[in-house]
Amino acid sequence: MEIKRTVFLLMVIALGLWMVGCATPPATKLLEDRSFQTQIFKGASYNTVFRAVVNVLQNEGSIVNQEEKGSGRLVARIEKPDALSSPNDFTALVAEGDAPSSAWDHRRGEGYEVALNVDPIDDKIVEVRMTIQKVEFYNEGGARGSVMVSEEGYTSLFDKVRLEIKRQNAKEHV
Repeated sequence: MEIKRTVFLLMVIALGLWMVGCATPPATKLLEDRSFQTQIFKGASYNTVFRAVVNVLQNEGSIVNQEEKGSGRLVARIEKPDALSSPNDFTALVAEGDAPSSAWDHRRGEGYEVALNVDPIDDKIVEVRMTIQKVEFYNEGGARGSVMVSEEGYTSLFDKVRLEIKRQNAKEHV
């Protein structure tokens, strides 16, 4: 009886340790993600960096949904509609059969949502932190997404911001 109890106790402890290990992402992975999601821009004012970020997002085809220059918060979205995305599309309504209200829950497309924090560190040093999320959009306004952890996407956008800052600085000196 004592052996069964000991084995059971060891199994419970092992299961508990396994669950704790699965529930918490490794700290090094979080630090890696943060390292390419954050960039420091030197030699440019907060206003220049903020304008550059907005310009790059708009050049990429996104719509800036939320822009709070005072807090440095930006949220932008780019949406690519599916071929049959209109809730008025007869085919989409008929495809749902007996549940007419669920036709409005159809996926209408996918795209990306970008959230940025632009924080001045000094007069000419600005930190930008970006999170890119791939999102599926639905007809009733719902969205479902997952955070992108591809370093290339972040690097590409930050390179474009850096180029836009140079363009703006050159324009100011003309």
